[in-house]
Amino acid sequence: MTILKVRAALPGHRLLTVEHRVALGEKPPLPPGVVDDFEGYVDDADLRSAYSPYGTNSISLSHAPVGTGTSALRFDYDFGFQNYTGIGRRLQGDWSAFHSLSLWLKPDGSHHKLVLQLVANGVAYEAYPSMAGTEGGTVQIPFADFRPAPWDTAHADRRITPEDLASLSQFNIFINQADTGTTTRGTFYLDDLRAV
Repeated sequence: MTILKVRAALPGHRLLTVEHRVALGEKPPLPPGVVDDFEGYVDDADLRSAYSPYGTNSISLSHAPVGTGTSALRFDYDFGFQNYTGIGRRLQGDWSAFHSLSLWLKPDGSHHKLVLQLVANGVAYEAYPSMAGTEGGTVQIPFADFRPAPWDTAHADRRITPEDLASLSQFNIFINQADTGTTTRGTFYLDDLRAV
């Protein structure tokens, strides 16, 4: 990351200075097992270019709160015209040596259904961290607790295997509206998404 500083002399002898963060060259790859630590993005547009949106939502970089480092993911959603929304990114690597997914989560107390979806060996496996409370903290979910997505009835009894974890293709984050009449909009924060 480099700071580019531009100065321009304007008519009337005014001096205008603008600073921008720029990334030069290719981004270094994330370490094995890391989905995202949200540290290598230049700005919100750079973050959004790394994720595909599902439905309507807004993601941006948060500098407070964060799990570790200086940046986390801020996820804003609104169920006024949809009952779920999310983001996803391509994923590669061999996670067969890992046993759990670890993340830092600051929920919004909404009790909506947060879905972490790992597509492995062509099957969408899901886990559902609680959105109760509003305190940030580390959550660790054993891969043994992941289950096929409810809509995938053909794989309903399947359990994630080391062979599945050696063939990853996608990581998705969804928020589904709860049927409890709770608030229709909210914000939660994620950081340090990684296999451990």
